[in-house]
Amino acid sequence: MKTNVFLSYGHNNFDNIAKAIEKDLIETNDFDVFFDLNCLDKGDWEALITAAIERCDFFVFFVSEKSISPTGYCLNELSRACELKKEIIPIVLDNSYVPLSITRLQRLFLSSALTADGEIINGVYSPVLERLLRILRREENLGFYNRDFDIANNLRVFNPYEIMAHVRHFAGREHIFYDFEKWVNDPHSLPVYLLEAAPGIGKSAICSMLTVVFPENVAAIHFCSFSNSEKNNVKNVIKNLACQLSYRNTDFLKNVTDSLKNAPSFDELDAKRIFEILILEPSSKTHFDKPQVLIVDALDEAVVSGRNDIAELILSYRDRLPQNIRFFCTTRPRNDVTIYFSGCHRLSIEEFGETNTKDLIKFYKDAFPDVDEQTLNVLLKKAHGSFLYAKTIIKGVLSGDLKLSDAEKFPDGIYSYYALWFDRIFTDGHVNYEDARKVLSLILVCSTAPTIDFLSEATGLDDVALKKITDALSDFFPVSDERVTPRHKSVADWLLNP
Repeated sequence: MKTNVFLSYGHNNFDNIAKAIEKDLIETNDFDVFFDLNCLDKGDWEALITAAIERCDFFVFFVSEKSISPTGYCLNELSRACELKKEIIPIVLDNSYVPLSITRLQRLFLSSALTADGEIINGVYSPVLERLLRILRREENLGFYNRDFDIANNLRVFNPYEIMAHVRHFAGREHIFYDFEKWVNDPHSLPVYLLEAAPGIGKSAICSMLTVVFPENVAAIHFCSFSNSEKNNVKNVIKNLACQLSYRNTDFLKNVTDSLKNAPSFDELDAKRIFEILILEPSSKTHFDKPQVLIVDALDEAVVSGRNDIAELILSYRDRLPQNIRFFCTTRPRNDVTIYFSGCHRLSIEEFGETNTKDLIKFYKDAFPDVDEQTLNVLLKKAHGSFLYAKTIIKGVLSGDLKLSDAEKFPDGIYSYYALWFDRIFTDGHVNYEDARKVLSLILVCSTAPTIDFLSEATGLDDVALKKITDALSDFFPVSDERVTPRHKSVADWLLNP
């Protein structure tokens, strides 16, 4: 059976290289190759691309100025590949930054494989092709960038693919990007930026999109999570940010390696000293062409017993950060988080504010180009400013579960949608209420998303019965890596306080 390979390429000055890769892979007769460039004039090309990504074994992403552009389509392809956890091979064609979601991966380089006249230089091209073939034939692993450094010093990166989950179908937020750009380019601006917004407004999506719109500035991103205590551990947050920063700057990598030479075990150090060793000291010795922003999303989900160790750390070093290091953080409007951010650059998104409403309109119109004004106004009213609600409704309409003509009958707000959704599951007899209640209770009380095996042992349910429940709950409690996690904190909030 042939190996399926998807080639994702943004049409620019490197057509000869991309087409040569396609031709050489096909000629081996070992691969079925789908080249996105070949289907743009064929009917529903988006559906063809989506189907090809879903069936591919390897996803080859040509990194170039065009492919990483937020206005192009390649990032949508990469987003889908990340979502499906495909094996991704980055091939660098120019000096563009590798997207943060795949920066941990080793990459192949063809940026010097063309002459000034656009002819391929075989001495550069052939060795890269040979290595690509070995990887595609599973004779060699692609591996990770700076892998030895990562393992030797116990640094870690939490699933970087989650960045791209928020990028597809993103709409609006230009006013936030404008404010961010002014802030990051002003040498006299405050070093910490706090974005406040209610649940469902799209804070995580905004953070993810910042990595796309400002690839030269956003160096690292960390998503806190109420359902993963490891991601809320301040020491792990520091290790994650430092590790990502090391992937994109070799000077920083050298400096942090030097900083670690005489350092004791991290187990013996508190978070402040680890921050100094991994970020403060090496970044102060590193030259960055532009300010580097470290994003920490959802600080409100890292509050434990009224304390937020991550926010406390940022506050402690706010006035000691090197000029080239900034923090961008997000939170719900909670006093036990915002109290740490007086004297910082702050921006709030109001659910019913004019800019949020305009962005919601754009989001709906992108999904439903022919929607009439009356229906649009109904959708806006029922969303209550929530992008999460809008995204849920759009998914329901596109899947056929909802009809746009019935918009007046849609639930009023995201919590009403949850109520309807759970009511449908239980009243339709899809699952046993008491069994599902046991499973949900365990998911909600665990500090880290429970495994399928744990849920089976704790509830006494066999594999068939448990799978029936997890399948029924999967829209809002998906299973990933054998763990069940709430898709959004708001669904857990509603279940705990309906």
